[in-house]
Amino acid sequence: MLPIRPTNRFRKDLKKAVAQDRNIKKLEKILEILSIPEPLPPEYQDHKLKGSWHDFRECHIEPDWLLIYAIIDFELRPARLGTHSELFT
Repeated sequence: MLPIRPTNRFRKDLKKAVAQDRNIKKLEKILEILSIPEPLPPEYQDHKLKGSWHDFRECHIEPDWLLIYAIIDFELRPARLGTHSELFT
């Protein structure tokens, strides 16, 4: 299994998600699958990002709740968590 090393920004986003009463169990399930590492099922719409996020991937936890992450140096690095508008505007 890959160790999970979240960024400080992800930790802040996670606190916000808890305060918004988001389904954290869904996030935990995705992190568990990614740490195996194993490809996510298609319903999570996992894909590589472009531009300034070109080293990262994004998946959909819910239709408008996203996880941005990377696998770097044999570590799973969750980077951001939020809606499209929170992450890309």
